[in-house]
Amino acid sequence: MRASNADNGGNGIESQALFEYSNNLGSDRALTAGETSSARHLKFSDPAGELFTFTAVIRGNFPDPGYASMAAGSSAGARKLKLKLRFIADPAARSVALVGGE
Repeated sequence: MRASNADNGGNGIESQALFEYSNNLGSDRALTAGETSSARHLKFSDPAGELFTFTAVIRGNFPDPGYASMAAGSSAGARKLKLKLRFIADPAARSVALVGGE
């Protein structure tokens, strides 16, 4: 099983598959309260059609409320987020389920 549409050309086996979401945030490139990013589809090549698991690591910067004047898109005074989620994909059932996270 390999990722097939990563922005950096990685496939998740020989190299990390990286997906950039900042272009999915709107003109200010900031995800503000009540805003939702547009959708992205992760594609995998699984010729055998077997059940597989994958891990998604989500990184971002969140404005620190103490820096109310922080410019959109700036990481100065931001809180960093790193979220690691594990999923299981079942090609036969055409389903993906969250199985854990840290």
